[in-house]
Amino acid sequence: MAFLVVSYGEASEIEDLNQYAGALNGTAGLGQPIALTALNDAAAYALVVRNLDTGNCKVLQLKDHADARIMDIDGDQIKVGWPIVMDAGVFVQKHAKNQARQGGSATIWSTGGTTEYNPTNIVEERGVEAWAGTAAISGTGTVTFKHAFAYAPHLYATPLAAGATTIVLTPQAVLTTGFTYKWESRDGVTTFAAVSIHWVAVGPPV
Repeated sequence: MAFLVVSYGEASEIEDLNQYAGALNGTAGLGQPIALTALNDAAAYALVVRNLDTGNCKVLQLKDHADARIMDIDGDQIKVGWPIVMDAGVFVQKHAKNQARQGGSATIWSTGGTTEYNPTNIVEERGVEAWAGTAAISGTGTVTFKHAFAYAPHLYATPLAAGATTIVLTPQAVLTTGFTYKWESRDGVTTFAAVSIHWVAVGPPV
């Protein structure tokens, strides 16, 4: 659909109307051709983009001056044309993936309980701690999170080491900034000089 330019009427009105027409046609220049302002209320959003084509979930696409894709939004995903740089405290997530959490506190995740909570913001960190030392039947270590959590997160950790003997791992303390652990040879005899601690921490961000 094309919007027609105006060639009659007051000069100032013609200029304004042609600027709108040019913006809607994608040909307006001179900086910002059109600005829209809106105020939402309890029932309405300031901006709503709806796709009326029931057979196509594509909703919005942003492009740069060279017509290269910056971002696509459809009903299932968001595609960004370059690496995302997130500001501190800003997270991208789909809440439906984290529908519920059980515990004894709405904020402190390490408190035990059976009450169900609906998390509104969740972050995850994961890694592998490479413990190395003199061959021994046990060892201790500390893992520091790259980004601190608001409260002590849920921690999942497991040790891996070469050999037929099982080793076990016990977290000694889980803090907002990291955790300490102790691994032990289950038979109390077999020694290890290298153990990999695979871990995942999930909790509320600062």
